[in-house]
Amino acid sequence: MLKKGVRVPKIITYEDFNKQINRSYMITSEIKGMPAKDYKGNLKKIVYEAGKQIALANTILVDGFGNFDKSKPNASKRVGTSKTYNEYVFDMNRIENMLKDLISQNIIDKSTAKNCLSYIAKNKDLIKCKRAYLAHGDFDLGHVYVYQEKYSGIIDWGDIRAISLYRDLTHFYINNRVVAK
Repeated sequence: MLKKGVRVPKIITYEDFNKQINRSYMITSEIKGMPAKDYKGNLKKIVYEAGKQIALANTILVDGFGNFDKSKPNASKRVGTSKTYNEYVFDMNRIENMLKDLISQNIIDKSTAKNCLSYIAKNKDLIKCKRAYLAHGDFDLGHVYVYQEKYSGIIDWGDIRAISLYRDLTHFYINNRVVAK
């Protein structure tokens, strides 16, 4: 991403899993400023610049779909863990578990979950995605930084994945509709 001109932190060091702290960690260089979600000035220029930057990142092709294969941490090219988009997105076991979680929290009932599964099964072949691109994963105003009234960079690439070219745009729109208007 740095080679493409995307303003992201430089990775100094990281570990996928550290036994002492029982989690992964990454130490990066600083992106100065504050999250755009806390910025009180005009967001239009900030969002425009961030959009250009995320579009640059989203042009990076990746083999495979989904999360990156961490069994090859020093590989020069990252590879997604699933061969196809449908294999990654429509993992029915994962979807069933998410629906069970929603049922247990009384957000939906069993009938609604059953209807969701039926709908997905009937329509999943309508979505065609042949190429995977690099995506931030949860791109929103909390990850866009502003310094001295200007866009300064995009942070927190911890949810990075190989997915549809439109993943970041869709996530941003869903989570930042006030800006999108």
